[in-house]
Amino acid sequence: MNELQAATNNLPVNNTQRVQQMKNDLALLNTAYKELLIKNIDYGLIPKTEKPTLFKAGAEKLCLLFGLTTKTETKMIPLEKGHREYHSVTTIYRNGVEVATASGSCCTLESKYRYRNVWEGNVKKKIENQDIADVYNTCLKMAEKRSEVGVTMKATNASMIFTQDLEDFYESEIAQPSTQAASNLKDIIGGKASVIKTEEEQTTTEPESEEQPKEEKVKPEITKESIFKTIDNKIKTGKNYGEIMTSLSKLEIDKNLYNIAVSYLDSKFQGENK
Repeated sequence: MNELQAATNNLPVNNTQRVQQMKNDLALLNTAYKELLIKNIDYGLIPKTEKPTLFKAGAEKLCLLFGLTTKTETKMIPLEKGHREYHSVTTIYRNGVEVATASGSCCTLESKYRYRNVWEGNVKKKIENQDIADVYNTCLKMAEKRSEVGVTMKATNASMIFTQDLEDFYESEIAQPSTQAASNLKDIIGGKASVIKTEEEQTTTEPESEEQPKEEKVKPEITKESIFKTIDNKIKTGKNYGEIMTSLSKLEIDKNLYNIAVSYLDSKFQGENK
């Protein structure tokens, strides 16, 4: 029996069971997003983007949750003037059966590795990085990370919630885990969480503001009835099960209300191949 036959035999035997299995997987993914993954550690929110960006730490958690294992192979391609390109291919397995593959690459010719900023008086200029070997290992790890995050999103259908396209920007420009993120981590693992501060946070303090505090707007209360009404309206406008589940995962509601909403949604799609 080959791997394709083995994978097929592990699927539910009819369409109704397959649809239910997909619903279960989507519910598990949404639960992970709401209860396990930590903002600024496992994923990040980029201003003016629709989806959060999945980080390597979050991808590793999803693999553990879904019972997946990965294998990554990387090839180095030498280029002129000491530059290198790394190309990684990651394969993901469940119970020894191949589920998905994805590739990722990183090159020292990318601008953030190729150049360095220097100051000449009050003018900042870019110059060629004369110590390009210093970033070999960084590029190697980046190629591997890109392929590993990509294959995890494919295998778990995480792209319905996350993107990975902006991960490098987020980690280099926005970046260190915040105080709130460390607090969330402490809540989950039940231990002490160290707060990682950026160099700027360690050396500067914000000036006191003389502005009067703004009055906070009170958000309308989210009730079971309002969620049911929203689900009904989305169904009427042609939204499918997965799209509505994604919307539910973004609501700031407690676990009990979330489970009630999912049960109501399941009842609306019972027996339908959505």
